[in-house]
Amino acid sequence: MFANKEKSKTERDESFSAGAAVETFIGAGVRFEGRITFNGNAQIDGDVSGEITSAGLLMTGAKSKLQGTMHVSSLIMSGSFQGKLKAAKRLELRAPAHVQGEICTPALTIEDGVVFNGQILMEGEL
Repeated sequence: MFANKEKSKTERDESFSAGAAVETFIGAGVRFEGRITFNGNAQIDGDVSGEITSAGLLMTGAKSKLQGTMHVSSLIMSGSFQGKLKAAKRLELRAPAHVQGEICTPALTIEDGVVFNGQILMEGEL
């Protein structure tokens, strides 16, 4: 009955990140403090403290450490984050993500193995 509507995890992963060519990359070992603004797709594997604003997709690596405020269109997070996060369209927390703070998003997926401590507000597309 529900099989036609449900997608496998692989199908969801492919549909959310398909065609997500990374235009901006902050590598492991890089430490950045300040404000980052971008429109395309980005990946962060390093440490960022401050403000991140994006109209595109942001992906964070398992060893990334982010702190501050984020306002992005869509986010796939595998690293750690502390602060306030707004994902206007969608947020996926993938293991081993560790999140502490406030999340505001209309669509949220949390995998087994993710640690979340804080508050979630879900409304229509932001």
